Amino acid sequence: VLAKNEKWGFIDHEGVMIIEPVFDLYPPETFVFDGQLWGQDFAPHFDGDLAMIYTKGMWGYIDKQANWIWKQREPLWGDA
Repeated sequence: VLAKNEKWGFIDHEGVMIIEPVFDLYPPETFVFDGQLWGQDFAPHFDGDLAMIYTKGMWGYIDKQANWIWKQREPLWGDA
């Protein structure tokens, strides 16, 4: 993961940029997802072929080519 100008992008294990930093930083609150506690120290990462990202008040999943696999249709209440 690479952060630049308050946006997230992704680099490979050799430090080569694979997805430009265009995604927003995660919101600062802590939340529970899939039975685990997450918070502001959680960085986006790929789990297999997908990464959970946050941008423009909405959550979603992208693949390793930055294609949206799933995303919210509208921001969650209070997130926009």
